[in-house]
Amino acid sequence: CLYNGKTYSHGDMWHPVLGKVLECIVCTCIDGLQDCKRITCPSQYPCQHPMKSAGKCCKTCPGKRHDSQT
Repeated sequence: CLYNGKTYSHGDMWHPVLGKVLECIVCTCIDGLQDCKRITCPSQYPCQHPMKSAGKCCKTCPGKRHDSQT
């Protein structure tokens, strides 16, 4: 796939750039064809005050850890 002068391989994913990076759209290269989709953010979050992070499309819950320590 060729996008914006850059070549992507099968399975590569990227955010398109139109003046700025569009974090809410993700493109995938599938068999030489690019397929771009809008990212759907959840309507509800498991915390009361989700926060917008730079470089991310959807808000995230602050202090959310991926480890399972009790």
